[in-house]
Amino acid sequence: MSQCDRPLFSMDGSQTMKKNFIKDAVQYLPAHIIPLVFVFISVPVFTRIFSPIEYGNYSLIMSMVMILNSLLDWLPQSVVRYYPIFDKNKSLNAFFGNIICLLFASILILIVIICSIAVFFRPFVSTQSYHLFYFGLGVFASWSIFNVFLQILRSQRRIGWYCFFSIWKSAISFALGLIIVLSLNFGINGILLGSILTIIIILPFMWKKAFAGTRIVYSKIDITLLKNMMLYSYPLIIASISAWILNLSDRYIIKFYHGSRDVGIYSASYDISRNSILLFINMFMLALGPLSMNIWENEGRDKSAHFINGVTSYYLLICIPAVTGLAALSHLIMFVLTGDKYIEGHRIFPIIALGIFFFGLQQIYNYGFLFHKVTRFISLGVMLSSCLNILLNFVFIPKYSYLAASITTMASYGFLLFLAVIFSRRYFTWTFPWKVFFKALLSSCVMMIFLINVPINTCSWKLFDLIASIGIGFTVYTITLLILRESNASDALLLIRLKIKQLS
Repeated sequence: MSQCDRPLFSMDGSQTMKKNFIKDAVQYLPAHIIPLVFVFISVPVFTRIFSPIEYGNYSLIMSMVMILNSLLDWLPQSVVRYYPIFDKNKSLNAFFGNIICLLFASILILIVIICSIAVFFRPFVSTQSYHLFYFGLGVFASWSIFNVFLQILRSQRRIGWYCFFSIWKSAISFALGLIIVLSLNFGINGILLGSILTIIIILPFMWKKAFAGTRIVYSKIDITLLKNMMLYSYPLIIASISAWILNLSDRYIIKFYHGSRDVGIYSASYDISRNSILLFINMFMLALGPLSMNIWENEGRDKSAHFINGVTSYYLLICIPAVTGLAALSHLIMFVLTGDKYIEGHRIFPIIALGIFFFGLQQIYNYGFLFHKVTRFISLGVMLSSCLNILLNFVFIPKYSYLAASITTMASYGFLLFLAVIFSRRYFTWTFPWKVFFKALLSSCVMMIFLINVPINTCSWKLFDLIASIGIGFTVYTITLLILRESNASDALLLIRLKIKQLS
C-alpha cells in the first residue's frame, strides 16, 4: 500500500500528532474566523463611506505599511524557528532580551530611512497623501511590535492568548476607526489612527503575557545569535520584499496608468477573495509551524514527511472547495459586501482565489527548506516570481487594467509553487496525496455546477441568498466526497465539527 492510500497519521505515535494538529488548528480558528468577519464587515462599510478613489489611496498607504513590515518579517520568523532551541537549553532570558533590542532598533532605523526618502518626494505628493503617509508609519511601528509579541505566544503554543490578541486587533481597530471617522470627521486618517490606538492600548498586557515568568536579560546583543538569525532569516527578508512586489505592487502600476478608482475596485475585490482563502491557509500554517518543527527536531525525517503528507490532504480537502465556491458565488458576494460601485470587480474573484491557493501549497513545500535552514531557496523562488509578475504587469496592465493584474498575480503564484516543488526535492521529499486531490477537485466541480445552475432566491435580501448558497454548496460537496469514499474527509470535517461543538 502506498503512502497516499494509507489512513492519515497511521505511523506509530501518529495519533498524538493527529490530535495535536487538529486541536491546534481548531483552536486557531477564532483568530481567523473573527478577523475575517471584520474584513467582510469593514469592506462594505468603508466602501459605502468612501469613494473608490479614497479607498484606493488607503490601499496604497497600507501597501507601504506591508512593505515596511516585510523588512522586519525576519524577526518574528526567527522567533518561531529559534524559540524551541532556546527553550530546550533553558536560555530564554537572553533570547528575549536580544529580540527586544533588535526589534526597536530595526523600527527606528527603518523610520529614519523612510522619512528621509519622504522629504525628497514631498513636492510631488498631495497634502492629504502626505498626512496619510505619517499615519501609515505609526501603523507600521505598532504592528511590528504587535507581530513579534504575537509570534512569541504562538511559539509557546499559548493559542488562547494568541486568538484573543488577534481578535482584539481586528475588532477594536475596526470599531475605533469607524468611531473616529464618523464622529471626528477624520476621513481615511481615522481608520489608520484607530489601528494605532488599538495596539497602544493592548501592548502592556501583551508584554505581560508573552514574557510571564521570564526575567529578560538586557546585555549586549549576542553576535553569534544575531549571525545565525540573519543567516536563517536574511533570505526571508528578500522573500518578504519580493512577496510584497508579487502581492501588492500592482496597485501602484494600476494607479499610474488608470488612477485611484481602478485601484479601489481592484483592492476591494482582491482583499475579499484573498482573505477568504487565507482564512484556511493561516489556520493550517499556524498549527503546522510549531508542530512540524518539534516533530522534525525530536522525531526525525520519516515522521515529518508523513505529517506533511497528512496536513496537505487536509489542505486540499478544505481549500479546493473554497476556491470553487468563491468562483461560483463571486457576483453575489460582491453585491452583498460592496454594492454597485465596486461590483464589477467580481470578475477577478476566482483568479485571485486560485493564486492564493497556489501560494498556500507553496508554503507547505517550503518546510523542506525551513527544516534544513536553507531559506535562500525561498527568497530565490519569490524573487524570480516577483520579477515575472512585474514584467507581466508592465506589459498587460496598461491595456487591461486590474483584470490583467489578477491574472499575472495568479500566474506568478503558480510559477512560485513550481519552483518550490523543484527546489525542495533536494532537501526533503514527501508523497503528494494525488488521490485526495482528484476526489476533492471532482467534488468541488459538482458543487460549482450545482451552484451555477440552481440559483438560490430565498428573498429580496441577498445576504440570506449568500448564506443559503454557502450551506447548500457545503452539503453538496460533502455528500459527493462521501460517495467517492474519501476516508480522509472525516478528519478534515472534524475541524469543523469540533469548532461547532466548542462554540455550542
